[in-house]
Amino acid sequence: MSNVRLIQLGYKYEMPEAVEVKGKEWVSYGADNDFYNELLRLKDSPTNGALINSITDLIYGRGLK
Repeated sequence: MSNVRLIQLGYKYEMPEAVEVKGKEWVSYGADNDFYNELLRLKDSPTNGALINSITDLIYGRGLK
């Protein structure tokens, strides 16, 4: 008998579609090209907020020179 349990998280994530348009040097993120505001919205989630803060600390460390 196994003690494995499945945990369902309450947050439903939908991956925005990256749209590549000929003649432009960038790829749009979602219908409104709103990647930055999407990151800010995701930071409100406790799980994503903790991950974002931890990764930021790992990258920034003791500061930049």
